[in-house]
Amino acid sequence: MELFTFLFTEKWMDDAETFLRMAKSHFKHKYSAKEVQTQLKKYKERTEVIVKYKASEEGIESFIQRLSWCVSDYVVSRLEPYMMEQLIRLESGYEDEQDIEEMKKYSRHLLYEQGETEEDRMHALNSRKAKIAEESAEYLREHRYLHILGWIRFRAYQYRDQLKDVVEYAVDEFVMERQYQDFINLLKYFVYVQEAKIPLVHLVHKGNYDFVVLDENLEPIKAKQIESMVVEMLDQDLNYEDMIVSTLINVSPQMIYIHTKEPELQVIKTIQQIFEKRAVLCQENVLDTEPLAPKPLQLH
Repeated sequence: MELFTFLFTEKWMDDAETFLRMAKSHFKHKYSAKEVQTQLKKYKERTEVIVKYKASEEGIESFIQRLSWCVSDYVVSRLEPYMMEQLIRLESGYEDEQDIEEMKKYSRHLLYEQGETEEDRMHALNSRKAKIAEESAEYLREHRYLHILGWIRFRAYQYRDQLKDVVEYAVDEFVMERQYQDFINLLKYFVYVQEAKIPLVHLVHKGNYDFVVLDENLEPIKAKQIESMVVEMLDQDLNYEDMIVSTLINVSPQMIYIHTKEPELQVIKTIQQIFEKRAVLCQENVLDTEPLAPKPLQLH
């Protein structure tokens, strides 16, 4: 007879019953009640799930494999969200609960929603479970006593490294998005306090990264050397999006009429964020149509 004991402590003591149900579910169609028996023992500061294997010695490897998948299912469904949050707090250094929650959303998206199809997402999930099952099976071949949370924290190297990589990427994405929003808010404030220099401009999107900025008479506005405050705010090499935004801020129009067939383009969204009601999407391309008065796109 082989005896396997799984330990649950502190706030996870009640999870012993969850793990026991998972174990019974894994065993019920494979082993009889005589071959595998389970027991729940509750103590003051811990709870134990005891699994007794009474079948043939030749089948112990198959049993350990099945038991390891039970551990894997429990880790992913119960411990993974907790481990993810702990890693976020450790890696990010953030303490604000709203920020932590946002980083958890990024991490959940990376863990559970990556992939174009449901099949792709299931494949990623099963691959992660397989890593846990492989590592826990290796441990159970040598040991019969497993504190699952402690094992995940200190022994499940492959799985923990994978989870850490996901969290680090999520934290980086959150920080970059926060920096981007801070930058946008700074530009919005600058636009708000700056007086309009000209009545309007037409921003014409000709395709891909090709834009042209026209004045009210449809004459091109040459991109001037970007000065002082705008340069300080950007403080980096200018890409095409920076150049367009900086040119618009520099000429400071009262209204911006955006002519594009791709309103979801990031640079278009950025301009709308910064200039808000002063930026209007238009259906017509002023280079191709008459009269010149723009017709705002009706959004329903």
